[in-house]
Amino acid sequence: TLVLFLVIAFAGMDWVTRVQKALLVLLILAQIDMFSGSFIDIPWGSGYVNIDNGTFGHISQSMRHANGFTGWSADTANTNLNPQYVNSPMSGGNKPDFAEVFGVFFTAVTGIVAG
Repeated sequence: TLVLFLVIAFAGMDWVTRVQKALLVLLILAQIDMFSGSFIDIPWGSGYVNIDNGTFGHISQSMRHANGFTGWSADTANTNLNPQYVNSPMSGGNKPDFAEVFGVFFTAVTGIVAG
C-alpha cells in the first residue's frame, strides 16, 4: 500500500483528490451499514469468530443479548440515560464529575488535534 500511495503522490494532486473522494464514499457507506445494522436483530444468529481457536460459527439471538447487543431497546436506553459514574481514586475516592469524564473522553476521540 505504501507503494500505491507513492504512485498517487507522484501522479499529482488531481489523483489524490479523486482517491480522497472514493475514500469518503467508502466511509459514508460504512457508517450507513453500521447504522442500518443496529436495527437488525434477526433470530437466526450472526457470524462470529471464536477467539480461543480461531473457528467461525453462529451465535444465537439470546447469546447476543447476553453479550450486550440488544439492538434498539427502550430498556437499554433507560439504563444508559443517566450517568453511572463509579468511585475513582483520581477523585479522592469520590465519584468524578462531568468535567473529569469529559476531559478523558475528549482527548481520546480527538487524537492529535487535542492540542
